[in-house]
Amino acid sequence: MSLRPDYRLRVRLAGAVLVVLGFDAALVLLPSWLASLAFESVTVSDALLATAVGTPFIVLLQAAYAYHRTLGSVSPRVVTATEHPDLHTLLDRLCQQANAPKPRLAVADSPVPNSVVAGRPGEPAIVFTTALVDALDDEELAAVLAHELAHVVNRDRLAVVFAAAPAIVAHRYLVWQSERLSRDVDRTDERGFVGLGENNFLSALVGIAVGLVFGVVSEAVFRLFAVQREYGADRAAARLTGNPAALASALATLDDRARAIPSRDLRAHDSSVKAVSFLPYPFEHRERETVDSNADIDWTDPAAVEAMYEEQPLRRRNESTEAGEEPIPFPVRSHPRTRRRIERLRATT
Repeated sequence: MSLRPDYRLRVRLAGAVLVVLGFDAALVLLPSWLASLAFESVTVSDALLATAVGTPFIVLLQAAYAYHRTLGSVSPRVVTATEHPDLHTLLDRLCQQANAPKPRLAVADSPVPNSVVAGRPGEPAIVFTTALVDALDDEELAAVLAHELAHVVNRDRLAVVFAAAPAIVAHRYLVWQSERLSRDVDRTDERGFVGLGENNFLSALVGIAVGLVFGVVSEAVFRLFAVQREYGADRAAARLTGNPAALASALATLDDRARAIPSRDLRAHDSSVKAVSFLPYPFEHRERETVDSNADIDWTDPAAVEAMYEEQPLRRRNESTEAGEEPIPFPVRSHPRTRRRIERLRATT
């Protein structure tokens, strides 16, 4: 069978990208318009001109972000048919069945079982982790290859990260605001406000509220097509292989193995990688080291103890970040629940 692009998915994708472009324009227009109200020297025409010039610049930044952050810290190595003959044989057969050009095949050394489509535009590569290759049999590997091949045919990889960028930026912004609070807030005064005063405290709260609203809206836009993107690739893989049970089995096996890795050992900040992966997990795994953060405190020195208490919120922030945690979790859900994907595939069977 010929594997054709999913045009319904492309319509969703186009709609999501248009909304993101609208957000980009609003991001430039709003401060420009406020400046025109505050300063007589800034006119509405100036605000519109700034929007016309600034919006393409933001779009270019997002495109660069989508391109450079898709793999994050993953370091895949393109493998030849001599190195992995079985994988290449499976991919050759699937490409012939799908009437699709063969993408490159790469392997990333990682204990997290996952796969992703990577590479420059026009030069796609399907990346498997070593853990995935070790965990699956040939039928399951073929099913996962078919799933990733569907993403290659639909050319949706960079678009999904581009659409996810506003939600990811909102998450980063919330983390920055919470870090600002943890650094500046040391003790409460008699009026109920803290450290550097009411204005700073209230501005941080307003910033967090704005970030939450922007994050919720941008994630909703992203989910307009992200979940259907995965369902569509699952359907295409089931049709191409004629074996939906193999893909369901691969999903169950890989999800179980990924969940067996402690969540604190998975780097939670690789959202752009998770958005385009076979399963919503990053590629990296890091063993957590237990460190006594107060071991270097001289408890006989009152000044040292006071300084420790003053910096403790920031100390806790740094420790939680190193452990892969965020003070305000705002996950960008790019995948349907694995259990739901398995149920749909079994219903197809």
